[in-house]
Amino acid sequence: MTKTTTVDCYNCHSGETEPFLRENGFWLVRCKGCGLLYIRERPDEETIEIATAIGQHHGEQDLDANVHYNPGVKAEYRRFLPEIFPDGFAGIGSWLDIGCGYGEFIETLTERSHGSIDVVGSEPNVTKQASAKKRNLNVDYFDLATHPRQYDVVSLLNVYSHLPNPYEFISGLKRVIKPGGEFLIQTGNAADFSAEDILKPLGLPDHLSFTSESILTDMLERIGFKVVSVHKFPDLPIEPKKIAKEIAKFILPKYNSYLKYYVNYRKYSESKMFIRARLPAES
Repeated sequence: MTKTTTVDCYNCHSGETEPFLRENGFWLVRCKGCGLLYIRERPDEETIEIATAIGQHHGEQDLDANVHYNPGVKAEYRRFLPEIFPDGFAGIGSWLDIGCGYGEFIETLTERSHGSIDVVGSEPNVTKQASAKKRNLNVDYFDLATHPRQYDVVSLLNVYSHLPNPYEFISGLKRVIKPGGEFLIQTGNAADFSAEDILKPLGLPDHLSFTSESILTDMLERIGFKVVSVHKFPDLPIEPKKIAKEIAKFILPKYNSYLKYYVNYRKYSESKMFIRARLPAES
């Protein structure tokens, strides 16, 4: 049996919630104080840590989060990076990518910067970490609270919703970012959607919370960052093979298909969100 714990909203600390939707044996609730979506009764932190390391999460059905190395993700990053960093990577000599997965972003960043950036990855999942190392990427897993280095940029891509307490985690990242350095975070804008409109399945309990632009930018400012830019991109299948699979799912009603969201494309055209933020320089 999965050990569970009950938590209040990590953003505004309210315990007042309303049910949002139920998936895989867990209730996602909306905080009445700030609108954050989160699992209030969730696996305890030891269970989350073990599940993250092996990529297996337990609910009414077991959820395998290991997925696979995906070159298609690199194609997306190649498109997004020039918009997020329109002036290129001048002055950036070191970069830490936290929760780097199989290393697709590290490979893309190395290619785009022509190898001028020393890119380091930290990944807790043993399968993903081993895959990245096989491709000769500088990836390991280390305790950020004792990590001795500081970096020009630290990124946290598609990790936010997996964190038990993002506010606490991001606050701790300040110690590994150089004064005047930057933080790049990628996550969804899901807290702005209704239960009917939100993209499903949500992957509970692998995903523990869902934020919005207003919640996250306010959180970053309170932690001590200055938001530099916000960019949003569509989160819909665009590869021909992927679209073909979605068409097959759409024809068979028992399968979830993203195609049903094309009807309301505008709602999802900005659901993949990147926020650049900067720490103040030392005076």
